[in-house]
Amino acid sequence: MDAAAFWIANDPNPLTRAAIETHRQNNATSTLETLLGSRLSFGTAGVRGPMGPGTSRMNDLTVIQATQGLCLHLEQTLGVEEAHARGVVVGHDHRALASMNLSSATFAKYAARVLLRRGFRVVLLDGIVATPIVAYGVRANNHAAGIMVTASHNPKQDNGYKVYWGNGAQIVPPHDKGIADGINAALAPWHTYDPEKATVWAGSNALYEAYFQAITTQLCRRRQLNLGPPGTSHVGIVFTAMHGVGHSWCERAFQSFGLPPYYGVQPQLQPDPTFPTVEFPNPEEGAGALQLSFEEAARHTDAHIVLANDPDADRLAVAELQPNGEWRVFKGNEIGTLLASWELKWHKESNGGAVDPNAIMLASTVSSKMLGAMGAKEGFQFEDTLTGFKWMGTRASVLEEEDRRTNKSPQDSMKMLFAYEEAIGFCIGNIVRDKDGVSAAAVFAEMAHHFYKERAAINGTSGGGSTKEEPEESSPKRRKQELSPIAAELLRLNETYGFFSQNNGYFFYKDTSVVDAIFARLRNNGEYMKSIGSGNDDDLTVVVKDIRDLTGEGYDSSRPDKKPILPTSGAHMLTYTFETFNAVVTLRTSGTEPKLKYYVEVVGETQQVSKERASQVAASVIKYMLEPEKNGLTRKPQ
Repeated sequence: MDAAAFWIANDPNPLTRAAIETHRQNNATSTLETLLGSRLSFGTAGVRGPMGPGTSRMNDLTVIQATQGLCLHLEQTLGVEEAHARGVVVGHDHRALASMNLSSATFAKYAARVLLRRGFRVVLLDGIVATPIVAYGVRANNHAAGIMVTASHNPKQDNGYKVYWGNGAQIVPPHDKGIADGINAALAPWHTYDPEKATVWAGSNALYEAYFQAITTQLCRRRQLNLGPPGTSHVGIVFTAMHGVGHSWCERAFQSFGLPPYYGVQPQLQPDPTFPTVEFPNPEEGAGALQLSFEEAARHTDAHIVLANDPDADRLAVAELQPNGEWRVFKGNEIGTLLASWELKWHKESNGGAVDPNAIMLASTVSSKMLGAMGAKEGFQFEDTLTGFKWMGTRASVLEEEDRRTNKSPQDSMKMLFAYEEAIGFCIGNIVRDKDGVSAAAVFAEMAHHFYKERAAINGTSGGGSTKEEPEESSPKRRKQELSPIAAELLRLNETYGFFSQNNGYFFYKDTSVVDAIFARLRNNGEYMKSIGSGNDDDLTVVVKDIRDLTGEGYDSSRPDKKPILPTSGAHMLTYTFETFNAVVTLRTSGTEPKLKYYVEVVGETQQVSKERASQVAASVIKYMLEPEKNGLTRKPQ
């Protein structure tokens, strides 16, 4: 049976089935090759791609196949009895392609029906949920796995299927291969599944309340101050859900923390699968993505903070209005540093002013090294992991299991304080083993109120601005010289731990062979380049000190055995430590998009010096290592 015939025989969706049938009847060979010539690959990020008919798209049949593959892998790994008894929690966002009757809700229902017909206990969560709720639910109810149907911040035509393992973290190898093998062994549906027979779990609301109780009990540190008398808000906060699921969850989190309500960006507040106001619903894109938030803030005299979730509410972007009238959009590393310091403050307060030697923070290896500098000075443990929260969540699980296996007392056990990645993903405490934009929004808001209240106490005002007594004619000059409270706190942290500046970015590529060729040239059969640059006076020449290659068998020139500590994989990832400015540069491919990413970090005597040096190094990396013009790399999707 050819691919088209197989599809027509097995696709339960009449619209996507008819599309393939029409292309076949019209002998549209090229179109059929595009739709059926390849299969969406299942990796550690699950599977993600455009919705539509065929094996290369997200649709009802590919979701059925993915779930059957997951069933087989769970049964083979845990045993049928345990896998079925512990079951799987399933959640979904709001994405949909109406023209093909494809949606996250239907995908989740199909997944639930496949699991149930196979004998698994199924917890299908009620309504649209934020991604961290599924991650929380896995551990809260000791499920064997979790499924979240979402494409996160991808364009509107995309959807995805993310899998959590029983430890509450996204899957890591070899589970991705195990599920992929299961999919290939079960391409034909085992049964005729009726998604309308899927029923939501009656305990959904209780799980949601347990989540809010957990984040409030463990992460809210000044609730009585938050609850103060009406009119005592120290700063107005604007929130956008970017047309995603975040509003209802963040609104509830603010209420639970006792925080004043935020000003919602109404055009973007409710879930809308058409994402009408943004081409790319990703707050990580910076000021352009937050324009409507800035416009909303302008309507409120006290609105100095913008918080933004991505569409599935697992990321958080932050901006602050500065005294010169400009908005400062904080980078992921800056938000991570602020939250880490905030968590450290309250950890020390609960520990008699000291740092527990078993306290630990994690960051991805492409994130700033500032957290490591903070740990070295303050006395907490710090580890970096491979890129992606799957590795940080798994590392937290491993540390917890080591404590359990060695029968460590609670006093001597690991205390997970914080983990983050520079792509605006933050995990506070040990409640969720994934990035959580809901709890991060509430914690950041509470922190903002704290620092704005401090500023007000210093200035003798009701907010974070200049003093009432200051002569009117001098206030513009003063405001230009003064940072707003969050930016001022970040400056204090830089002065304490170092001025770390990053210059990160990415290029889109069209063909993976181009990226393979770029990395092959950089590896040069093991003869890695020792410097980059032309040697001209007007061109920075960067001298290589050490190289770490986490692809294939791996290589690390800084270690005696030349073997890296971090795990290796088949994905491209090179890290250079340069003698020039002690810069650290990482080049890697994205796991979910056709992007070649670069990360540059430099530490300098001042912010200006480190920023200029990072810019210089980044320019050399782009010009001599990535060669975008020669390799057809572009800043926008191809």
